[in-house]
Amino acid sequence: MSSFSVVYPPSNTFINTYASDTARSIFTWTKSSSHPSIRYKWKIRKDGTSVDLSYNSNNNGSDSVIILRNSFLDSLAMSFGGGSDTVSCLWKVFSYNGTDSLSSQNQNFIFIVRHSVSIKVISSSVPVEFKLFQNYPNPFNPVTKISFDIPVRHSGEGRNPVVKLIIFDALGREVETLVNQQMNPGSYNVSWDASQNTSGVYFYRMTAEGFSDTKKLLLLK
Repeated sequence: MSSFSVVYPPSNTFINTYASDTARSIFTWTKSSSHPSIRYKWKIRKDGTSVDLSYNSNNNGSDSVIILRNSFLDSLAMSFGGGSDTVSCLWKVFSYNGTDSLSSQNQNFIFIVRHSVSIKVISSSVPVEFKLFQNYPNPFNPVTKISFDIPVRHSGEGRNPVVKLIIFDALGREVETLVNQQMNPGSYNVSWDASQNTSGVYFYRMTAEGFSDTKKLLLLK
């Protein structure tokens, strides 16, 4: 076996998850050998700890890739004690030839960002501009949906924009963050369950890459 490296996702990548997230994340690395007997295990640990969780790569370990549901990554972050927070993790790969093992030359950081709400894709068609829509229904009790559009990336860094969608009360105090993540171009909606909140006027504000819009919503119980 020869030295090999983990490749994708690169260090400091943020992966946004929630419990029922069916999206998939792909982890890849170079091969340590072309021999068909070589097997790989993908390993992950919480940053600052020394215990690895180990999983076979695709096709029972024969591929230099592993594809995982984001809901699985979400459960890993929860097992690491992530709660609803961002969990910093390290991932690496080991190759095996039946007798010996070899670790990848490098290991990459990922940040698993756990969310309590589901962000649903309405359309993958690329909108021409950022847009925040009026929630529906409005007035509502206790759940309403908020839709928004994300256009093709504008930033010079070539990265998707970080989108924030935050609920405020009538006094301008932050009530709940519904979205805070990088997002691909497309049309989305997110539900807000206000069952734990009192009746009254609330506001929701979306900000993203120079865009900002605020709208009012009314909770009636």
